[in-house]
Amino acid sequence: MRKWRVFAAAISFACWAPLVTQAETKLDTEKLAKLDLEDLMQIEVSSVSCKSESLSKAPAAVFVITSDDIRRSGATSVPEALRLAPGLEVARINGNTWAVSARGFNGQFANKLLVLVDGRSVYTPLYSGVDWDTLDLPLDEIERIEVIRGPGATLWGANAVNGVINIILKHSKDTQGGKISTIVGDEDRFIGTARYGGKLSEDSTYRTHLKFSDRDQQSALDGGGAGDGWSYLSGGFRADFQEHAANNFTFEGDLRSSNEGTRQIGGARALDFDQIRRPRSEDLHGGSLQGRWNYRASQDSEVKVQSYYQKSRRNGAAVGEDRGTFDFDLQHRYAVRPDLELLWGLGYRNDRDDLHTNSVTAIFDTSKQTDDLFSSFLQFDYRLSPSELHFIVGSKFEHNDYSGFEIQPNARLLWNSSEVGTLWLSVARAVRTPSLAESSIQFLVGQTETETGLPGLIYAFGNEDFDSEDLLATEMGYRNELARRTFIDLAVFRNNYANLRSGEPAAPFLASDGQSIIVPLILDNRVDGDVSGFESTLTFPILDWINFKSSYSLLLMDINPDKGSRELAQTRTQGLSPQNQINAWLAMNLPHQLELDLLMYYVDSLPDANIDAFTRFDARLGCKISEALSASVVVQNLFDDQHEEMSDFLSLIESTQVDRSFYGRLDWRF
Repeated sequence: MRKWRVFAAAISFACWAPLVTQAETKLDTEKLAKLDLEDLMQIEVSSVSCKSESLSKAPAAVFVITSDDIRRSGATSVPEALRLAPGLEVARINGNTWAVSARGFNGQFANKLLVLVDGRSVYTPLYSGVDWDTLDLPLDEIERIEVIRGPGATLWGANAVNGVINIILKHSKDTQGGKISTIVGDEDRFIGTARYGGKLSEDSTYRTHLKFSDRDQQSALDGGGAGDGWSYLSGGFRADFQEHAANNFTFEGDLRSSNEGTRQIGGARALDFDQIRRPRSEDLHGGSLQGRWNYRASQDSEVKVQSYYQKSRRNGAAVGEDRGTFDFDLQHRYAVRPDLELLWGLGYRNDRDDLHTNSVTAIFDTSKQTDDLFSSFLQFDYRLSPSELHFIVGSKFEHNDYSGFEIQPNARLLWNSSEVGTLWLSVARAVRTPSLAESSIQFLVGQTETETGLPGLIYAFGNEDFDSEDLLATEMGYRNELARRTFIDLAVFRNNYANLRSGEPAAPFLASDGQSIIVPLILDNRVDGDVSGFESTLTFPILDWINFKSSYSLLLMDINPDKGSRELAQTRTQGLSPQNQINAWLAMNLPHQLELDLLMYYVDSLPDANIDAFTRFDARLGCKISEALSASVVVQNLFDDQHEEMSDFLSLIESTQVDRSFYGRLDWRF
């Protein structure tokens, strides 16, 4: 502990030394780094309409996490940075696993959120979710994270049900020169990133990066070490070529490798079955190559073509997976006339999976699977002249190998007024298509007693007739600059779900080895639900040098099985999402290039996981020592030794506690 105190003291001295040597200590707000609140509503977003538009005119519940937000929040991973967004549920399960969802249905295998990196989908078709431990990106290379709450299926397709997260990386021209960042702490023991960018020609630039992270294990529920440490090594590049202002090409790629510890659970905690704690080590490897071409033929016509291939290998606690994905996407925006814009596109995706089971916990009917997805979309944006009223209507058309042909329409009204603000209304249908696991898995859920005296093993069986989950969503939102540098963003929604996943009991039978009784649960679509909520954000300056940001999210869930269904587990998912969440952030620009950030996160209880409500406080002190060198000290969970955030009864791993942590950071630019 002494070495950390010395390290923190050294950084503090480096930050405060200028104060001692300066004769003038008067706060000069003109020379301080501005909070740029005036530009907040003009931040460009591209994920809502597949084109660049200002945040103020986006017809959706969208929140933007900027690169400066990430830096000043003290987050060291993508999921931790996502805590800043209203309407998102972020819970850390153990040292290397997170549960992230939007507007309900959270858990390790949350499957209603689409996550993209520069438009490249990173979800796994194995369970239609995201492995967040494969996304340990260099946070300094992120330009912004666009978080859309609500369905985005019309443009992005199936699984963009409750939200879309698009992580947009910086253009290589904005990362010229070299930079080395080092984090040293108790939980984040070491995170080092080296980056260098240069020019290939007058109008072509590149960058490369290398990142290594070593994270300590968290605390187990019994107080000991949880064995969930995590190490990660990645490298990547990006090159941007620009022939002229209307024609540019981007090529990027990455390689990654990691090792993480975990404890596998046999049985289901929420159903009070015995747990078998099995220490395991998982290896993950992967990489991707992506190319993107943008061509603006005229002010009224723009073409975007993108293609990528990504490969991943995971030696999981229960299931091992080798997956290769090829994806192609074409979009064309065309102004038919001054008041009517057409956006259309075509897409194709191919997934090849090679599966192997590492225990009796999960068995697949097939070890190799190839899936094809064909898609197209059409969207019209009609401006009702001469007002700023827009009517936007469109639909996605997809064909997949599980549920066949799907149609996902959307209609929106947008009214933008410089005096009143922006008001929008949306009605949309979205589907969550079946995953590979839901069609072919045999999954050990837990154990029970039987009348025969033999142990009963409860298995969930996949179903080839499992259908898509349906959502009909209605949303309304409002955003405006109420006063100088004071902004508000409100959204209300109601989601009606049909054909949600259920597990229907079937007749038990004797296992092939004669040593146990198999108690089957057949996956089906016999659960419906209504989810409604309210989300708000407020940003205003307390003083010229103090900015206050806050958000509040309310979530009400009512999930019920159909008449005749004997499903129990799915209805409990409503207890895995907090009803209330509150975020607050004081961002202060102090004299002499100092920054002080105080953040608070309140998360309501999770009754079906036996998780109490908790309030987390983070603090960050940073300073710019010179043009080339900056430093910061961060403390997370300032007033709480440790707390549990998620215990998913469908999870294969043991949840742990999130410990208080601190780290020091140095950034050197050259």
